[in-house]
Amino acid sequence: MHRWLFNVLQIIDEKKSWSCRAGLEIVRMGSKRQPDVIVVSGPPMSSLLAGVLAARRMRVPVVADLRDPIFGESEQSVAGHGVPVQWGRRVIEQYILRHATVVITTSPTLRDRLQQRYPDSADRVCCIYNGFDGEPLPARRNTNHRLMIVYAGALYLNRNPFPFLEALEDLLANAEVDSSRIEVVFAGECERFRNVALSTWLSGRRLSRIVTIRARLDSHELAQLYRNATLLLNFAEGQRMQLPAKTFELLALGREVLMLCEPDSDTANLVRGIEGVECTSSADGVALREFLRRVYRRHVVEGTLIAPAPDEISPFSRARQNMRFIETITSARRRVTSLGTL
Repeated sequence: MHRWLFNVLQIIDEKKSWSCRAGLEIVRMGSKRQPDVIVVSGPPMSSLLAGVLAARRMRVPVVADLRDPIFGESEQSVAGHGVPVQWGRRVIEQYILRHATVVITTSPTLRDRLQQRYPDSADRVCCIYNGFDGEPLPARRNTNHRLMIVYAGALYLNRNPFPFLEALEDLLANAEVDSSRIEVVFAGECERFRNVALSTWLSGRRLSRIVTIRARLDSHELAQLYRNATLLLNFAEGQRMQLPAKTFELLALGREVLMLCEPDSDTANLVRGIEGVECTSSADGVALREFLRRVYRRHVVEGTLIAPAPDEISPFSRARQNMRFIETITSARRRVTSLGTL
């Protein structure tokens, strides 16, 4: 009963009251100076409804910017769970796709699914990536015969570090591997995954000598950590039609990158063929262990690494994505749309 009550209260999300007030404030402001276009982002998903309702009330175009899917076919595909939550989000999705002037996704798979699910709105759905800020850093080539693996972020949802750590433990079991030349750093909200503390899991294992768990770092400390790294780690599993913003950030840091993701995910499709980026699934222990052997040989024995080339990743710069966003907003202003009435 407690779970059902919680789910009912969580229909769509927990920001419904805030979104309602925001929508009323938009209408109030619009009565003094009507905007040319309204841009509304979700999550929170209830804000999408407030923005579209306000735009229809004022009869102006509205751009719905989806940072995540509104509705997911499985509980793990979006934040939130339970029948009432998903039912509420499905209704919101139908309404947004019917009435938004333009719908932007950050994932090509989500774009394709929405176009298939709502064929009458297909021409109003597009995909614009998150992108990385600034210019790509120069690629590092010399490793000083060390392998330093860095993950900075949080361990939540499907970001399970243990398959990777188990594969690394197997690497250390090789008598030819010099563990003194390997360092692994988890920085951020990484003390535990679900109910398992990493320090407890590491206790008594070879890895305990080379793995460091650090709290959240400021920007200067994080930049220094990335400069020392030779291999960057990204967990992107269970997000087949989402592209974590960190994906683009890591591509621009001039280091070798290991993406843990499903082979048919948007992350894998985005980086496939980019030199210096390896994609594998945690479930494929053989491929994961083989990659770690190869990267140890390159970084420690040979003293070199392979980093993504700037010309390969420049299309994913935030500046280019922002230009596309501006063009989309401009086109929404020009689009002739029948907004109807509330």
